[in-house]
Amino acid sequence: MQKVLFLYLLLFAFVMDAQENKDPLFPYLLKKEEDDGARIALPEGPRDRIYLQSEWKEGLLHPKMEGLAPVRLDQVRYRVIDGRMLVMEKGILYPLDPEKIKAVVIGLQRFEPLKYKEKGSVKTDYFEILHTGSNRLVHQYKMAVKKSDYDYRLNTGIKEDIVFFEPQPYIQRGSTPAMPLRKKAKAFFKILPLHKSKLLAFAKEKKLGFKQKEDLIQLIKRYNLWSK
Repeated sequence: MQKVLFLYLLLFAFVMDAQENKDPLFPYLLKKEEDDGARIALPEGPRDRIYLQSEWKEGLLHPKMEGLAPVRLDQVRYRVIDGRMLVMEKGILYPLDPEKIKAVVIGLQRFEPLKYKEKGSVKTDYFEILHTGSNRLVHQYKMAVKKSDYDYRLNTGIKEDIVFFEPQPYIQRGSTPAMPLRKKAKAFFKILPLHKSKLLAFAKEKKLGFKQKEDLIQLIKRYNLWSK
């Protein structure tokens, strides 16, 4: 009897595993999470603040391997604090494997896992793609905290710490690791040294700076045009 029960359980596990492997999303999932980032130290407050998106969104996964079809994501969002793109499948939380993904599209935003340089080392994170071309403008999101400055005597200031996401611009040249852009003309031309005089004249004519996202997109677009 015990032998029959063992064989039945083995067959059941095999069938369940086969069904799971039929899920087109299965190859792109890492080990499920049990705590939704509860291990991460945070200021007091709702844990939703660790996500870039305020709620779960529909999305589309583009595989890194050529020829594979995109995979629909019913519930996805990006957890900024530890750089993980997460999906909710049947009530279970899974991180996506960045090694197998070309891009994740959420609404109008396209995110790609890119290598980038930080303090002399090369790391990987998800970046929002702002402009494509031979040189790309991308955003990395960092979590920042504005501390409470409430004055009880005067009843002024902020009572609670405010958590917000600060977009940091990077430039990626070809397939090389993305490099941080310090929002100054000098930093821009250190990464992209060509066409300096023409681009400065263009920026002056169009009243563009080197800090705002919209201005940087126009500058990168013009730089790529002149670099063809």
